Amino acid sequence: MDWRVLGIALGAAAAGAFGTLVLVEPGGSPGEAVRSGREAQRDPARPAAAGPELAARAPQEPDVKAGAQPPGSGPASTHGPTQAPRPVPDAALKALRDDLAAAHAQVRELTAEVERLRAPLPNAAIVRELSAATVEDLEGLARALRLVAGERLLVPAHAWKERHAAFLARPGTGLARILTRGRFDTLVEPRGGGAYWSFVTRSNSYNEEPDLELQAGWFSSGFSGGNDGRLLDLGDVALEDVRGEARSAPPGLGEVEAGRWHLLFTERPAGTRPSPFLADLPGERRVKAVVGHTYVLRSILEHRHDVLVAFRVLDEDAYGMTLVWHTLARWEVPERTR
Repeated sequence: MDWRVLGIALGAAAAGAFGTLVLVEPGGSPGEAVRSGREAQRDPARPAAAGPELAARAPQEPDVKAGAQPPGSGPASTHGPTQAPRPVPDAALKALRDDLAAAHAQVRELTAEVERLRAPLPNAAIVRELSAATVEDLEGLARALRLVAGERLLVPAHAWKERHAAFLARPGTGLARILTRGRFDTLVEPRGGGAYWSFVTRSNSYNEEPDLELQAGWFSSGFSGGNDGRLLDLGDVALEDVRGEARSAPPGLGEVEAGRWHLLFTERPAGTRPSPFLADLPGERRVKAVVGHTYVLRSILEHRHDVLVAFRVLDEDAYGMTLVWHTLARWEVPERTR
């Protein structure tokens, strides 16, 4: 083998990396280094570097190729393969939904309280005039305020009476106004601020067998001791299509609800408390109050009344809602024994 030719070839390979050609003598000692054509063209006046110095440095320089890591610098990537997210347990999702529902309910209650506190105060002229009134004058004024406010807030508009005159001519029907709970307690006469309605006594007073309550945009029933109720939201169903017959389910009910419709007409066995009996009936104690929806309510007030009614929300304003309703069925209840 020609050692001189081998030396020239190895020198050419090193020159490709470092821009310098090294000639090696046959005995293995490095010869004089000459600059490559590229380096000579770049800086013709630069003196040639000493062969031994360049040959000594060459093994220490890393041979870095495109996309490669220098030796000793660690692995090319510290990131492993992407892992699929772990599914959230059903129990955790249910707990989050329950917490969210509770937070929404609290926000609704706080919003209603803020609106109540924003009620406009009388102007200064009225306050000055009242300051000169006697206590007797103020008492009479308070009664007059409750009377006028009751007429304005609790009596349905005459236009609704005219629009539903044919329906209201039937027995067991009526119009009602129900106000938002907590806003008009000191302004209207009935206890509870007009936020209650009894389909039996036709009164807004909490003292007169109330069946329905309106609070923060929700209807509820069964809110007093010994009483209970179940509300079923039928959606946008005409009130005339809801008949007082167990065999005639109203249109629009799902298959399951239509199958349970007859249970609403079940007579309560003697000695059965309202809550255990109503637990088996369709509906909820609390449902969203929506304009244009029709609802069915089975309300049992212990030793007072047991009634099944259907009602529809006709209108909503800043103070409450207007309802039209009719009685579907009514059962006798045992009188209280002393």
